[in-house]
Amino acid sequence: MAATLGVTPSTALRMAERLEGLGLTDRRVNPDNRREVVLRLTPAGEELVDRVLSHRRAEIRSLAERLPAAQCAGLVPALTALTTAAAGLDPALAPAAEAGRVAVWSTIH
Repeated sequence: MAATLGVTPSTALRMAERLEGLGLTDRRVNPDNRREVVLRLTPAGEELVDRVLSHRRAEIRSLAERLPAAQCAGLVPALTALTTAAAGLDPALAPAAEAGRVAVWSTIH
């Protein structure tokens, strides 16, 4: 998790503890590898992620609506290309996973 986020392991642990303290995540030992911890969003965490993503989409839509039609039409190929490029990314880095639906990290760093 720390490597994916580009932070130190101690920072990732503090982040995970804070999210857990807010009731947004649930942290458990990985039954298949006791040196790892599985971090999952709680229903409250999933609701927050859904709200943030909805807000992000609405903001992008609002910005696109302010553009002249020709410029807006030019966005379509670019956004399509970005979506296609994102499809080839590591699933752990895909937007759904970005939300942290499931993250596993080793507690030994």
